[in-house]
Amino acid sequence: LEQYRGKWLLVTADPSACGEACAKKLFTIRQIRAGQGQDRERIVPVWLITDDGKVDGRLGAAYNEPYAGVRFLRIDRQVAQQWLPAETGKRAEDTIFLVDPLGNLMMRFPQDPDPKKVSGDLKKLLKVSRIG
Repeated sequence: LEQYRGKWLLVTADPSACGEACAKKLFTIRQIRAGQGQDRERIVPVWLITDDGKVDGRLGAAYNEPYAGVRFLRIDRQVAQQWLPAETGKRAEDTIFLVDPLGNLMMRFPQDPDPKKVSGDLKKLLKVSRIG
């Protein structure tokens, strides 16, 4: 993830067998980034793949395009859970995380958030933030 230092990250962490809920999160983080207008270049949507399984090629075709593409990165599940802890009683897979340009967890959103609300929160945060 070092190559994304200096960027805001919208992160989801799921195993490679990305089901419907996972695919919806990928769609959501891509759309939130695309909706940020000129600030979209400050944001990188990231799918942390928490196992060594094969990723369905259709996911790459659908979400990994250049304009608002989601970056697919592999990470050890334990490392992901330490860096991005879920809320008490929840799983990391049930969460979308916002990480600041310094690598700090800033916010957690439910796996199926209201994209307009998240986008609005992010717009405000980017407006006042001097980093990233």
